[in-house]
Amino acid sequence: MRTGKLAMLILAAVLAGSMIGATAASAQPEKTEPDRAERRLEMLKDRLKLDDNQVQKIRAIMEESRKGAEAERSKHMGDREAAEKFRTEHRKATDEKIKGVLNDEQKKEYDKIKEDRRQNFPDRKGRREGVRRGSGQGGPRRGGR
Repeated sequence: MRTGKLAMLILAAVLAGSMIGATAASAQPEKTEPDRAERRLEMLKDRLKLDDNQVQKIRAIMEESRKGAEAERSKHMGDREAAEKFRTEHRKATDEKIKGVLNDEQKKEYDKIKEDRRQNFPDRKGRREGVRRGSGQGGPRRGGR
């Protein structure tokens, strides 16, 4: 009898926990690439004081860029150097297209935005070349694994 009550209590706790987890997961908005692009576009609109025509042109450039990157992604699977080279070239080409829509003052501010971002998010390549988790260096892993 006592074992049955304990089993029911455990089952109830597991069900309650899974329901709470499912509710929390569904409450968080999905962060998709188009969502990030829209947020970036809104930031550019505010900082560069873009007019509606510029917003539409830049939105089209960003969408074209995203689709091009998705199409290329599978070509570079497993080849980090080729993928990084593609991303760098693709980003530069997209930046040039965006700059083609901007006036001289906006171009200066756009360059400033990019520089601020570079300073806030240092080159990822340098972090990848450092000691990696599980490489046998750098001490024990978290979680006792």
